[in-house]
Amino acid sequence: MRIQYWGTAAAEAYPAMFCTCEACRRAREQGGKNIRTRTSALIDQSVMIDFSPDTNYNRLRYGYDMSRLQALCITHAHSDHLSAAELVMHAPYPYCRGNGGTLRFFCGEDGEKQIQEHSASDGFDPALQVTIWKPYQKERVTDTLDVTPLPAKHDPTHACYILLLESQGKGFLYGHDTAFPEEDVFEFLKGRRLDGISLDCNNGARPSGRTHMGLEDAARFAARLEESGCLRKGAVRVINHFSHACGLLHGELEQCAAPRGFSVAWDGMEIDV
Repeated sequence: MRIQYWGTAAAEAYPAMFCTCEACRRAREQGGKNIRTRTSALIDQSVMIDFSPDTNYNRLRYGYDMSRLQALCITHAHSDHLSAAELVMHAPYPYCRGNGGTLRFFCGEDGEKQIQEHSASDGFDPALQVTIWKPYQKERVTDTLDVTPLPAKHDPTHACYILLLESQGKGFLYGHDTAFPEEDVFEFLKGRRLDGISLDCNNGARPSGRTHMGLEDAARFAARLEESGCLRKGAVRVINHFSHACGLLHGELEQCAAPRGFSVAWDGMEIDV
């Protein structure tokens, strides 16, 4: 699997649009890897995890032809992960013609509801083939990729998931927008093969909260996976989904993460698993 990080920030982006905090000021001044759009990722050039408000900007930035997209996997229906108003543009309007192909769309029930509400005036896009996630139920997303949604500990009012990706004998856990998971998640993963993990680190070096993790909980998460026998030696370990409230720029995050064995995602970063 090849994973390209299209966005690596929390809901407000980093630097945040209206923010005058020290972290946002420094990020604007230094630029580079400190400029982060809302979190999403492209898997094997054919599957996108989350559809942020920055998707159109990022597909231009990375030169991606959206007609290549076969499936969208939505972790949860918060607006930074599902921009429903943008997604309805997939419909074949006379002034905006798509490629005529079906786009598979995996989400919770609340995600489907958002798309239906935004499509109300023109009708639901018949080319958008919706599958509702069911916890722990594997879905065949493409001919070579299976995805299993696992319950996230994020927002009890929404169906929120972290995703287990499996392709050609390799496993990758995409674990953003969650606090430290419940025990059932670790029981499910026990004995499975994980060649890479990408974990929420919204809080940076600050303490974890009820809806997100910081670096210490990300390290504890990885340790539990090692204990369960599923995180193989030499596996790729990444932290992602950063809020400006953590107060750290990219280089500072790297200094904190390296001793714990993690690399720090940035917009455009690519990894192979």
